[in-house]
Amino acid sequence: HKKQVAWGAAGVAGAGAVVGIMIWSHQEKETRAGQALSSALVTRAFSRTESPEAILSVATTYAGTQAGAQALLLGAGELFAGGKPVEAQAQFERFLREYPSHPFAAQANLGLAASIAAGGKLDEAATAYKSLVDRFPNANTAPQARFALAGIYQSQGKLEAAVRLFEEVAGADLSGTLGSGAGMRAHELQMKLGPIVAANS
Repeated sequence: HKKQVAWGAAGVAGAGAVVGIMIWSHQEKETRAGQALSSALVTRAFSRTESPEAILSVATTYAGTQAGAQALLLGAGELFAGGKPVEAQAQFERFLREYPSHPFAAQANLGLAASIAAGGKLDEAATAYKSLVDRFPNANTAPQARFALAGIYQSQGKLEAAVRLFEEVAGADLSGTLGSGAGMRAHELQMKLGPIVAANS
């Protein structure tokens, strides 16, 4: 029994050592990832190009780390800002595949919906925005998603649905720029629709 206890203790100690090495290795990788991202951001800030390739390379090299996730989201955002919605969409989709439970998942979903809309696929974009609002109704991205969805509905002639969403945004952001803009858009549409909205509200 003593020998079995000794072997058992040795096994537990060995497992503990393995776990300790794994934790240390993970922390080291996180540290290197953070340094790589910082370096890429500094280099980009002082370069004359706006290419997100260096940042996206950090996302690939250090996949699974917090810095890798941030790099992927930043790179996707830069692609979108650079007028490349198709490429941005692919990177936002990648982020949501690799980090589905990440705290920035709502932001990634907003970027995805915006990229789809910028690519001219309004029906698909409307579905993406609605999914974002339904899944993250209280996230800081929700007002932007509602505003964008209302704009799509307006362009599609779904004016009553657009009014309701603009009013929601205006009511939730009484003193903000987005809320003010939403209030103005809602008022303009109400003027067009007249008593129809009043009767249905």
